[in-house]
Amino acid sequence: MRVGAIQLGDMGSGFTQNLIANGFEVTGLDPREARMTTSHDMGGPPAGSVAEVEGDVPTRSSWW
Repeated sequence: MRVGAIQLGDMGSGFTQNLIANGFEVTGLDPREARMTTSHDMGGPPAGSVAEVEGDVPTRSSWW
């Protein structure tokens, strides 16, 4: 299953790491390059825009 994560701060990166560890494919987006690098290092492909995250995820759903 593919998931998109926007804002990869402390909560978002933990969320992303747990999803990847459990077999999800996570596309990440954050305005800070360091957060994008961390997401990529965890195995999640980086996105260049919100539209790219949305286009990479077949079903849309939001969590806060």
